[in-house]
Amino acid sequence: ALAHRAELHEAKLAIEKALKVVENHPNSSYYDDAVYVLGVSYFYTEQHAKAERRFREILANYGDSKFARDSRLYLAKSMLEQNDIDDAMAIFEELFTSDVSREFKSEAAMALGNYHFENEDFATAEQYYLAIRDSLGTGQEKRRAQRQIADGLFQQYRWTDALDAY
Repeated sequence: ALAHRAELHEAKLAIEKALKVVENHPNSSYYDDAVYVLGVSYFYTEQHAKAERRFREILANYGDSKFARDSRLYLAKSMLEQNDIDDAMAIFEELFTSDVSREFKSEAAMALGNYHFENEDFATAEQYYLAIRDSLGTGQEKRRAQRQIADGLFQQYRWTDALDAY
């Protein structure tokens, strides 16, 4: 709990500092940096509508920014947190099928897999989890994906397959 409070305090300080740049120096070369910091800080302080606005601002006005790719991922996450499911899934699908790093593809695949899992479309979910397990994920992500595969098999009453998968 103490670490979480410290992180929230740091995020609030980041918001204050970034707002000074955005409000007082709109022509600064650090403007897109400040907008990105605002978006991420808003996301982690659970101000998802504000985060979404900031990520949209980066994508609309700074599409070539070094923060554009990260902003797309955070935009989808912010939308998901606000239950804008269809649009969030469209962005995750775009990231999953585009030429981005394994890290981005893995995160998009996990979001897509979890969405389909929650909607009991276990076969589709499994395809995303397999992509994480077989090529995209880190060790921990691969283990999480394998666990989801096993849980999906269990939900389908495929006991032997589930046992093998665990």
